[in-house]
Amino acid sequence: MALAWGTPAQAAKPREKLLAAKKAAYDANFQNDEKGLRAAAAELDALATDRELGPLALYYAGWTRWSLAAAQLQANNKEDAIASLSRSVEDLRKAVALLPENAPSQTQAEFQCQLASSLISLAVVDGTKMAQILPEVMKFRKQALELAPANPRVVMMDAGMVFNTPAQYGGSQEKGIERWLEAIRLFEAEKVEDPLQPDWGRALAYGWLASTYLRMTPPRTAEAKDMANHALALRPDFWFVKTRVLPKVS
Repeated sequence: MALAWGTPAQAAKPREKLLAAKKAAYDANFQNDEKGLRAAAAELDALATDRELGPLALYYAGWTRWSLAAAQLQANNKEDAIASLSRSVEDLRKAVALLPENAPSQTQAEFQCQLASSLISLAVVDGTKMAQILPEVMKFRKQALELAPANPRVVMMDAGMVFNTPAQYGGSQEKGIERWLEAIRLFEAEKVEDPLQPDWGRALAYGWLASTYLRMTPPRTAEAKDMANHALALRPDFWFVKTRVLPKVS
């Protein structure tokens, strides 16, 4: 379901701008292009006050700054990454608040899932805020899972948390991998009819799982290589896989 309303002519221009900014952000993320991510975020900021598309513009602005922070961390710019993640959380809080009460459960889950992901990243990068942020992460994680338990982005977010949770608290590396493979199966089956709605993650899921396999004890390099090849088949410009994963599995 699109959040836009009004006549097609009234909605067309903002809709086209949002779709273009969404694509630009996604492409820049794969290419580790900080400049491109900032430009896409600025385009999305300009749409944030749009009566119809504002919530989605804020969602994608939050996603873009979450991705920008990852690029900044690759460049060892921790302070800039913290600033980007803080703004990402701010964008997503606004997006969640602006969603109409009758928004579909899938849309609500998408927004809460991304807010949880941005909060997780902020807590990890700025360890001083971990205790403050973790209860909120758990709240949004629970709500997203209840609203859309078969949404691949929700399951992928949950997989990362399970992988990094100690066994005494119910997590493990093996459980996290199983959950991640479940997310990939869901990505492969997913069909999103409205291009305005979130549909990202399929190639990222393979690439991030490749990296996750390398973090296991001991590293599972054969599986990592297989996942990396899947990711590059979908996105040959996947910078992280090409430069950070393949050299470790070749």
